[in-house]
Amino acid sequence: MRALYIGFSYPKKFKVGAAAIAIWMNRDYSHVYTRFAYKDSKDAVFHAAHGMVHFRSYENFLKENHQVKEYKFIVTEDLHNELFDECMDLAGDKYSKLTLLKIFAADLVYSLFNKVVSFKDSPGYICSELVGKFCTDKFNISFCKPLSLLKPSDVDYALESNQNKV
Repeated sequence: MRALYIGFSYPKKFKVGAAAIAIWMNRDYSHVYTRFAYKDSKDAVFHAAHGMVHFRSYENFLKENHQVKEYKFIVTEDLHNELFDECMDLAGDKYSKLTLLKIFAADLVYSLFNKVVSFKDSPGYICSELVGKFCTDKFNISFCKPLSLLKPSDVDYALESNQNKV
């Protein structure tokens, strides 16, 4: 069995985009990531940030980010390896700034007119879409909106609601 974490963070240095996301969600975090824990080597963070989907050592990640909260999953060796292999395949994909605009537009339309809008998926990923994909594919957690419109707070809510089921 192996430990895997889904975590939420906020940058140590002020960043306008992160501040806007945290304010929009009314949360103390702006980002969601997956952390692979290892006994004999450094933990690895996998996330969509800084223009691409990539790995980063957890130690380096914490130099620039405050960890706000994490959910711990104990998974089989096979599932851990399967998820890691999927991450390897996704590493290098681009970050989708267009998706952020679509989320903002969809939230705005919903809050003003109580109408749900949908968009075609854009190439690339944002952090919550990436982690949401893992949640649905590997942990059978569902969301009430398309993955491309998920915010970190949507992932947090789903994980909190399903905490005892995973």
